[in-house]
Amino acid sequence: MNTLTPHHPSLAAWLFLTDQALVPGHPAGDALRGWWEGGTALGLTETVPPWPTELPAPVADPAALPVEPQLLAARQRLLPGGFEMLLVAAFHDTVVVSVLLAPNDDHTTWEELTTRWHDAVPRLPAAVPGVLGTAELFFGEVPGPTLAGASNAIGPLLTGAVPAPGPAGAPADAGAQGEIRLWDLPTAAAPGFIRHRRLLAVTAEADTSQLSRWAWQGDVAGAPPAARHLLQSARLRHQCDVLRRELTDLAELTDLAERACADVRQAMPATLRSAAQLTTLESALVGLATAQAQVARALHGLHGLDIALGACEESLHLADAHVGSLLDSELRLARWARAQTRAVRDSLTAADEQLTVSTQQALAAADRLQRARRDRLTLIQTSTLGAMVLALTAVQSLAYRVPLPGPVRPALIAFLASTALVLPTLALPRAEAGLLRSFGHRIDLMLFAAAGAAGGWLAASVVGVLLHPPAPTALTLGSAALTALVSAIARARTFRHGPRAGIIGSRVGRTP
Repeated sequence: MNTLTPHHPSLAAWLFLTDQALVPGHPAGDALRGWWEGGTALGLTETVPPWPTELPAPVADPAALPVEPQLLAARQRLLPGGFEMLLVAAFHDTVVVSVLLAPNDDHTTWEELTTRWHDAVPRLPAAVPGVLGTAELFFGEVPGPTLAGASNAIGPLLTGAVPAPGPAGAPADAGAQGEIRLWDLPTAAAPGFIRHRRLLAVTAEADTSQLSRWAWQGDVAGAPPAARHLLQSARLRHQCDVLRRELTDLAELTDLAERACADVRQAMPATLRSAAQLTTLESALVGLATAQAQVARALHGLHGLDIALGACEESLHLADAHVGSLLDSELRLARWARAQTRAVRDSLTAADEQLTVSTQQALAAADRLQRARRDRLTLIQTSTLGAMVLALTAVQSLAYRVPLPGPVRPALIAFLASTALVLPTLALPRAEAGLLRSFGHRIDLMLFAAAGAAGGWLAASVVGVLLHPPAPTALTLGSAALTALVSAIARARTFRHGPRAGIIGSRVGRTP
């Protein structure tokens, strides 16, 4: 097969980074310095007035940088009839390293230029945070009659001149008037390059200035259209890689939400009757709350990703309106990514709604149990106090006198009064009483200690009456202190071993 040898073959290479490359110690900064040192190895050490010849100092906050695109550093190597250049520019929230090798020598080939550059630049790891991608553009001139021939015939003629694999199919048109023939070359395995793109662009000798502006010099919009297109393509492919990595985790998150809802339904029988059921339901609600928080974070991240994908898709249209079918692959990728994002977001939104409904149902069931417990406690208190008031009324009405010795009467009155205070709580099972620790447990301990002290006082008084003479004051005080301590410790153990008040205790209400 015949091979078409282009005139003035040139190579442009790009490294696209996030602005984190300017943050001290970030891995993307190492990639930036690696390409800068690669240019130094190629002899790109001369100044490009008025731009700095050294990389800018790292900044702690890239957001503080100017929003307008700006050139951060530049170096070049002057050649007879040609030149080679290395630029570092900031475009909004990205940093772009651009390398041009244009010796303007027909004896140089694209293969030689590629070898020179690949030998000089250090290889990047398989994945570097903050690196969006890399790209190469092979461009040159071909005779006008050849370019005017059948479009499908040009690509095979250039196959031997381009580092394999070469162009295939008909080219796309680029440039203001469509003077440039453009191919999206297949990307061979390129260790050390990330999300690598390769383009081939040729034009007739009469349109060399158009090709130069399109590939390197730039147009009225500033950056060259090739760089703008490849930058948006790198951003899009980077976002798609992020989405692919997260799809599995997002699917697992949906399953987690469904399992959490199932656990709550299982822990929520038709009728809640005991504190043990309340504790089981609370444990399931903890898992439900965790799943709901993770779903909320995932939805927030998907919203941001969808915005970024939409911006990339729109920017692809604005980057260059004359790249024809070259946009097709990027646009298909953008549509796929946004469709995947919407599908996952819809799934997570449904899961979030299910989590919300399950939470509301569980909290409503817990609230019913809490109200039932409060009603039972109120009933016990009312019944106990009513019975004591009725008994005292009957004693007073019937003038009934209990034959008790004088020293026992005050102790008995104190004991009965303290018992009336703590009896409603004692009527509850230990596990349910333990839930009371979320409300006034210090007061509760004091009441039980008082009841214990009254019991000790009563016991000491009875013993004193039986032994003749009455018990000494020290014995009475000691007995009261001992029984108060025992009662308080026993009550505290109930708090320690009872079920904890967590989500339900904090969100439904406290037990009075």
